[in-house]
This record gives sequence, structure tokens and C-alpha cells, in this order.
Amino acid sequence: MDKNLIIKYINKTASQEEIQKVLEWASISKENETLLVEMMNRWVADHMPHTEADDTKYDEFRHYLNGYNSSAAQNRRSGRLSSYAWISAAAIIVLLVAWNIFLMQRMGNQANIKLAEQNMIESVPANHIRTIYTEKGVKAKIMLPDSSSVWLNSDTKIEYPEFFNTQTREVRLSGEAYFEVKADSLHPMIITTGKGFKVKVTGTAFNIKAYEDDETAKTTLYSGSISLLYRGNRNKLIEKTLQPYQSVDLSDKKISINNNATEEQMENASIWKVGKIHFESTPISEVIKILNRWHGTQFTVTDQDILKYRITANFENESIVQILELIKMTTFIDYSISGKNITLTKR
Repeated sequence: MDKNLIIKYINKTASQEEIQKVLEWASISKENETLLVEMMNRWVADHMPHTEADDTKYDEFRHYLNGYNSSAAQNRRSGRLSSYAWISAAAIIVLLVAWNIFLMQRMGNQANIKLAEQNMIESVPANHIRTIYTEKGVKAKIMLPDSSSVWLNSDTKIEYPEFFNTQTREVRLSGEAYFEVKADSLHPMIITTGKGFKVKVTGTAFNIKAYEDDETAKTTLYSGSISLLYRGNRNKLIEKTLQPYQSVDLSDKKISINNNATEEQMENASIWKVGKIHFESTPISEVIKILNRWHGTQFTVTDQDILKYRITANFENESIVQILELIKMTTFIDYSISGKNITLTKR
């Protein structure tokens, strides 16, 4: 591909025919996609003013990006970003906007994370217990036999009977799901997780995050009430009743209840349901897990110090290349991609 043609595409001087050529070239391989991102980075950086940002502009940028990495803060002088850091920061904003335009042109604004039932793996054995698994990079919405709705996040498995014909509506969950349970006080739904706790509900809306390879599980209640059942010290069964706008973290038989969750925190707990990722001072070790589930990528970390970095950012349908570019520009982390394998190195 002629680099001059790519530059014309980036600075919006290309004709419709030339735009189509660039889009077709970029869609051929991840290497082409990555090269286009890098060229967009360089072009934006070269065309940003080489002046130091004042405090007002810095605050506006921080608000826009919704956070910054602690290592990037070291680049500020007396509460200001250095000119280099400001150029990089501004480049991120322009890059993400430009790249979203590219994705919309190439894919018709199609999300990278699938949300369709045909992408699920479903089985119904002889015992009439349905098992549905959403693979990594896949999401789905299903309806239970009682007409309750469940949204399944990536890498999630749910099991339930073909018919609810007992005193309780039994469901098993491993992963993350958002439930809107049909009200039935005579037949409570019991959701058993692989993290050592159950949720009993008669009709309400709530989110459960209970991946078995996560250290902490989380339940967030949006309406109605639910009962949390878990084993405490000496294996004693404990029941906690949650009210709307309460969330609970569980780890190692310890429970932490947030009674004052803000509207933003509540929204972020289930933001995955609409194809968004929210990181709030999230360690890279956790970021890797989430990206692995969302994109099905495998990570290799060459320096354990990398896992100590934290990032704060929001993503909506961005490709894995876009996300990695943002991490690269706001931390001292670099990356390389080979197929589905990503290697993180320290710069």
C-alpha cells in the first residue's frame, strides 16, 4: 500500500475510491491494521502544537478521558503535563475518534463483541438441564422457562432446567450475568455460583460477576431485593438481604457491602451489557483477564512489574489494537501481536 495514499486517508483528503482502497487493505490482516494505527499516531503527534498545556486544558483532557495512569502523572510538572505528554494525550483523543470513523466505514459500525444467540453453545442432555456457554468474545441474551431475561457476558456458562416445575427455580452460573427475574414469591429463584455463594430472589434486576478464576465475586442490586447466602467462619450459613443501590464484594468468605454506591458506579457494574468496558484504577493483571474474555486473546508478560500498572478508561466496541495503543501511550508498556497472542514488554 502506498503510504502517501494512507496519509491522504488520515488527513481526509482522499477520494471515495481511495478511501475504499485503504479500508480494503487494512481489513486484510492485523499487521496492516496495526500499521495504520501507528501512522495515525505519528501524523496526529506531528500536527499537534508543541506547546505546554495550561492547567485548564489539562483538566479538560482528564475529564474527557475519564482518568489517567499513575505512571503518566510522573510526566506532569507542577500540576501540568509536559509538552510531550500533552501531545500524546491529545493524540489519543483524535486517534480514537478517527479510528472509530475507520471502523464504522469498514464494518458498518459493527461491534467487535458479538451479541447474538447463534454464537452460543447450547446443549440439552437427557436430564433436561440446559447448558449455555458464551465463548470468549461473545455475549448473548436468553430467556429462562419462566420468561425471566438473562444477559450473559463473555466466557460465561449458565445451567437451568428445561422447565421450572419444583418449589424453587434452580439456576447455576459461572461467569457474569445480568438478571431481570420475573416476580414469583411462591417460587424463588436460587442462583448457585462457583464462588461459594448463592442468590435467592423472587423478582428483581441485578448483576452477578462470579468468574471462578477471579479473586473476588461481586453482586449489584438495581431494583427489588435479593438474599445473599454464603458460608462464613466455621462454615456457618449466613444470609444477607440487599436493597436497591447496594453492591457486595465477596472473597475468601469475607463480605464487603457498599451501601452508598453512586449512580455512575451502579451503571459501570453492568456496563458490559451494552458493549462497553470500564476500567477504574484497574491493575493490568485484571485488565488482561477482561481483554482475554472479550477478545479471546492470550497474553504473555515479560516483566512482572507490568502487572502493577493501573489504568482508568472507558472503551466501547474498540478493537484490541485500539485498546493496546491507548495503554501503550499512557503507560511504559509496549506490545507485539502474533495472531491471537499478545506479548507485553516494559519500555
